[in-house]
Amino acid sequence: MADKPDTLRFLGESRETEGWVPTTFGDYAITYFVAASCLVDEVLEGRASAVVLIPPIGYAYRHALELALKDANAWTESAISGWIKGAGT
Repeated sequence: MADKPDTLRFLGESRETEGWVPTTFGDYAITYFVAASCLVDEVLEGRASAVVLIPPIGYAYRHALELALKDANAWTESAISGWIKGAGT
C-alpha cells in the first residue's frame, strides 16, 4: 500500500497510547474511527473477508460520525451558553 496515513496520528503527539483514556464524545469518535480503519486495513491486505467485515466497518464509521457530531454539538452549546451569559452582563 502506498503512503497510507497513520490512523493513530489522531490520538495526539505520539503513537504511545498506553494510559490514554477517552473522555469526550470526540475522543470516543476517534477510537471508533481508528477501529474501523484497522478493519479496513485487514480486508485490504487480504487477512479478512470483506463479506464478514462490511457490517462492523460500516457500524464503526457511522458511530464515529455520530459521536463526532455529538462532540460538535456539545462544543457549540458550550460556546453559545457562554456567549449568552456574557451578553447578559
